[in-house]
Amino acid sequence: MTRVVIFNLIAGVAGGLVAKSKGRSPVFWGLLSFFFPFALIIVFFLPAVLAVQSGKQCANCRRAIPKDAVLCPYCGNQQPIEMIECPNCRSFVQRNRNCPNCGRAL
Repeated sequence: MTRVVIFNLIAGVAGGLVAKSKGRSPVFWGLLSFFFPFALIIVFFLPAVLAVQSGKQCANCRRAIPKDAVLCPYCGNQQPIEMIECPNCRSFVQRNRNCPNCGRAL
């Protein structure tokens, strides 16, 4: 009986830690993993949650990072520059900049 409780406790703590690293509720997934240890497998394979309008996913490790990050804080991968098309002259420019060709504010 003691082994089962220790196993469930380890599964609960691991489920909470994995959920927290993916931006999910550590309390919910920790309790779920404690009572149902196979839930640890489910939370392990769930994708990371992005905060609405406040971040983006790293192109390398797929973790949630700040929207303006140049380097991923988790894996150190340099993030690609986001380019948009100028609606006036159709040239591609970096997001949040004025178009260098026609001067239009984007």
